[in-house]
Amino acid sequence: MKKRGFTLIELLIVIAIILILIAIALPNFLEAQVRAKVTNANAELRTLETAMASYFTERGRHMADGFEMMQVGIDPSGGYPAGGEGSNIIYSQLTTPVAYVTDIPVDEFQVARSAVDSAGNGAGARSEALTHYRVYSEGWKCAAAGGSFNGESCNGNLTFDPEQLYLGNWIFLSPGPNGQHNYGEWAMARTVIQEGSPRTYNPTNGTRSHGDIVKWGK
Repeated sequence: MKKRGFTLIELLIVIAIILILIAIALPNFLEAQVRAKVTNANAELRTLETAMASYFTERGRHMADGFEMMQVGIDPSGGYPAGGEGSNIIYSQLTTPVAYVTDIPVDEFQVARSAVDSAGNGAGARSEALTHYRVYSEGWKCAAAGGSFNGESCNGNLTFDPEQLYLGNWIFLSPGPNGQHNYGEWAMARTVIQEGSPRTYNPTNGTRSHGDIVKWGK
């Protein structure tokens, strides 16, 4: 007796069912993957927060960011500070000579190639080599006000008082699921906090919504 195989129509039906199942399952899988990355980013930012606190306790100051390094003659990136906002040179302060962290965490969302504000306006290319969480501290606070931080004080013709505007002294951030830098460093500014910051990531706005994942403190 001849064994009956699948007919063409039966094979097509099976393939169609498989494709439907994939179409249903894939978005859920991708969403779960993004949520897992967000959870991981928040955990790593808390680790960096602890490291920054330990650094401050031992040294009486926060680790220098790229803007401060440029002012004291250290090039954190080989060029404009944007390339050094999360460079190995900056993070080496947390690993050498004292290991406040065992490994420098890699930001899985740090794939941005351009900086944009909340309205989608671009601000130039970013460093493709940047793989760690961005970090800003006193150097950036001073530079944003039009001054220069020499490691001890903010000097120059300041357009505003950074100590009055910012509630924090340092901030770590990730571009978040949308892969774009939304200037989340301003999330610690008093006025931005009062208005409700569109620059920080909130999963209730959508898993892949705009906003940076941030962790800041004093």
